[in-house]
Amino acid sequence: MATLPARTEAFTVFAQQTDTRLDVPSWRGHAERFFGGTVEDHALTSLEIDPEGSREARIVFSDRTCPPCTRRVFVRLRTDDDLEAAVAAERSGDGGAGLSTLAKRCGVVILVVTEAAPDPDALFLSAVIAGVALGPILTPGQDHLWGVNTARRKLDEMRRA
Repeated sequence: MATLPARTEAFTVFAQQTDTRLDVPSWRGHAERFFGGTVEDHALTSLEIDPEGSREARIVFSDRTCPPCTRRVFVRLRTDDDLEAAVAAERSGDGGAGLSTLAKRCGVVILVVTEAAPDPDALFLSAVIAGVALGPILTPGQDHLWGVNTARRKLDEMRRA
């Protein structure tokens, strides 16, 4: 299994689940219903599980503004460091108040690896996942903690730029 990426290399999506499963069918349905996008049937093209229970997958997805693309996704148990980063980001003032409290209820984080800065495609997938996972999104710079609505607004801004 590849080495887990640092939070600075990925969007960190907090998930209200206690295991490290990847719920790709729910992501697919959410992408279609709320984002006009797809997570293709063969989206889980590789899956590895390490001894600690973290998982890696390559997810293929698209929406009406981008052709199909792939991002690496890792899921692992949430750490105290993840929570500290969420609290610090919330204190920065650009994000919804109370989102770090929501992060505390999440037992898992899903890391969507970025390929550029900014990476609207990785943000799109992160927003889809967050809509299912019911948790906030910590940006790669660890300076913003966003809910799904803010992530969608930021995604629109990125794609217009």
